Amino acid sequence: MVVHMVVHMVVHMVVHLVVHLVVHLAVHMVVHMVVHMVVHMVVHMVVHMVVHMVVHLVVHLAVLFLGDSTNRGMMFFLVERLNSSLGVWGRAHDTLVYRDLNRGRTLVSYSYYPQFWLDQDQRPTFRQALLQLIDRSRPLVNSNRTVLVVGGVQWLSTNHLRTLTRVLSRESLSEVLVLVKSLGMGFHLPVDGIRK
Repeated sequence: MVVHMVVHMVVHMVVHLVVHLVVHLAVHMVVHMVVHMVVHMVVHMVVHMVVHMVVHLVVHLAVLFLGDSTNRGMMFFLVERLNSSLGVWGRAHDTLVYRDLNRGRTLVSYSYYPQFWLDQDQRPTFRQALLQLIDRSRPLVNSNRTVLVVGGVQWLSTNHLRTLTRVLSRESLSEVLVLVKSLGMGFHLPVDGIRK
């Protein structure tokens, strides 16, 4: 009889322990799943709110990019955020203009500079590339509603900045917001005739 009681107590304790362990694991799994779902929902809501804020911040804004592939990547990122998709993507080495972004309320344009693959005497100058970008992006407003992002990897110099100031002044765009992008991620190879 004592053996029977001991066996009964051991079985009861093992069953109780197993049930407790199963319940604890089940509760832990459910809590983990709920926390994961809540975190996922919160992250999704925050991303949606940030994208929504960006879309509203750039209403009636013109954003022009002049630079190399690093600027092109930033331009495509902005296009994707404004359109919720990226319908066209490619290694553009010329000028691109998107007038129908953000339900037609935002203009984004891009021009590649420097065109290092051309012979030095055939490369458009910085001034020529800037004027072409401005001309293809018109009409533009002479205020901070026009944003010019200029720069790239290893080629931007004080001469470029002086040329930028002169061209913007001559084109009656001296009040535009200019963002200068300096060194960043990219190919850090010297280009003949670009950096002195």
